[in-house]
Amino acid sequence: MSLPVLSLLQLLTERGELSLSFDDWFKLRGLLLCARFGACEEKWPPWYDYKALRHWQAWKAQGVLAPSEARRRFVAAVCSLPGYADIGARH
Repeated sequence: MSLPVLSLLQLLTERGELSLSFDDWFKLRGLLLCARFGACEEKWPPWYDYKALRHWQAWKAQGVLAPSEARRRFVAAVCSLPGYADIGARH
């Protein structure tokens, strides 16, 4: 799993084929970071870097989660997104 997965989800959202809120996107981002690197052990980002802070918070919110469990939760979260079942039925 890699970050292009999120780019694909964002594209499907922009095309109106999937409903992905801002909070959903950051939750998925946190799960991907946890799946790739394990639990967040990074220091708090600079206060002026809002984007980095949101990514850090999303990752940190996953707590101590094994990468395999993070991958499972990522797939479950994507499958539960509004519109996901419709995409699967068309393809």
